[in-house]
Amino acid sequence: MPYWNADTASYEKVYNKVLLVSNTCDVDSSSKNRAIPKEILFAPIVELAEYEKDLSKKNKDAEKLLLL
Repeated sequence: MPYWNADTASYEKVYNKVLLVSNTCDVDSSSKNRAIPKEILFAPIVELAEYEKDLSKKNKDAEKLLLL
């Protein structure tokens, strides 16, 4: 996964936990002549506490945050 390193002003390759979501027909080897292109969702998995911390840094108004 590409990661922008602001210190070196360049992209680096990093490894993350991700969830790859697709229809079963997109990974079925027998469906080669589909009329629609294959599509996937590549979703990085982040810890909820880390996400909440990042949100609170950007928004000082705690009432606007949905904290669980």
